[in-house]
Amino acid sequence: MVGFIQLLLWLFYFLKKMYHVNIMLIIFNNLTILTKVIFFLFILWFFYNLFDFYKSELKQEKKKSN
Repeated sequence: MVGFIQLLLWLFYFLKKMYHVNIMLIIFNNLTILTKVIFFLFILWFFYNLFDFYKSELKQEKKKSN
């Protein structure tokens, strides 16, 4: 999953350098406020789950080492 996120970030960086545009401005320019709020909440939920998964994996690895 982290590799996929890194790939997306690299793609956005490449497009920004290639076309000299702000990718997030293009993405959000034509969206309604409700869609922006839903997208923001989705991003928060995604990172919360990613962090929670990482914490649970660390706990399991700690139990295995003991």
